[in-house]
Amino acid sequence: MLHLGVASAPDSTTRRKVLLCNVGAFIGIGSALLYDAVYVYSGSASARLAAYAHLPSYLVFLLVLWLNHHRHYYLASWTLMLGAMYSTLAPILLVFGTYLDHHHYFILKAVAPVAFISTRLKPTVALMFVLNAGLFIFFSLNERAPAPDILLIDNDIVTVFRTLLSFLVILSIGIFFWAFDIYTGRSERELSALSMTDSLTSLPNRRHLENVFHHEMRKAQRSQAPMAIALMDIDRFKTINDTWGHHVGDAVICEVAAAVRRNLRVGSMVGRMGGDELMVLMPETSLAVAAEVMERVRAAVAVVDCECDGARLRATVSIGVAQVAADDSITEAFVKADGMLYAAKQAGRNAVKH
Repeated sequence: MLHLGVASAPDSTTRRKVLLCNVGAFIGIGSALLYDAVYVYSGSASARLAAYAHLPSYLVFLLVLWLNHHRHYYLASWTLMLGAMYSTLAPILLVFGTYLDHHHYFILKAVAPVAFISTRLKPTVALMFVLNAGLFIFFSLNERAPAPDILLIDNDIVTVFRTLLSFLVILSIGIFFWAFDIYTGRSERELSALSMTDSLTSLPNRRHLENVFHHEMRKAQRSQAPMAIALMDIDRFKTINDTWGHHVGDAVICEVAAAVRRNLRVGSMVGRMGGDELMVLMPETSLAVAAEVMERVRAAVAVVDCECDGARLRATVSIGVAQVAADDSITEAFVKADGMLYAAKQAGRNAVKH
């Protein structure tokens, strides 16, 4: 429920604002429920009137979630702000006056819009700050008497009222920070994944491959296990682009990448180095086994039908395989595999050399 409308928001900042707006709506519902329970428990007819006055607030906060779900983000934020002001102002004017210090809530409502209003709407944020700060100052300077029967409420219940006010203010701030922290952590993970993933094929990109290479090399050095690397590219890929267009070329790269990934051993990783060039890391794999796996990959790619915009064609790959020595850098391993790839091209393409 907290994520209603978040995924469909156009950018990261808006997604965060929508999430915090939803959090604000749930805080509003929860706060009203707690207060109304105490109002009813107090036995005061006027306090029960305050509970009835909260009924529209529940509908307003639910409306906020509905508006965000239907991408009416700006309207949802305005609805939340006005609903929050109403839920505090109605009990003050109808029943409690300033007796139980409800007006202190306006301090939170003055600063909360910063969390869920777009930074492009500074006048709106400023307006809500002025309105809520003004209400807090007004009620602080002009005491308002409560309904007579409110003064007859047991002192223990009055203490509960005052404690609940402080608790809910602190809880609201804490929940906002918690939601913000969760979203920030998720955004960092998403950015990290994007920085390590090729946008066309969703394979690991060169940076990720290099990181994994260094990690696997350290493991191989400790365990003395063999490690192999393969480098491949699509045969006559320039001709495909020139004949069918780059969009068909992109489709071919995606189909080839998927076929390679499907036919690798568990524990191996394929990534895109750039253009039509793919690299496969094969930990705990001897050169002979790596060559067999790459032969299976080559044969699987050769029978894949690539279809795009009416074009239907098959592509082949040339593959170079090399054993990685214990003291090889990624550049040295890459040069070895690239030499074998060149040999595969010279042998007529659609071949594996090791």
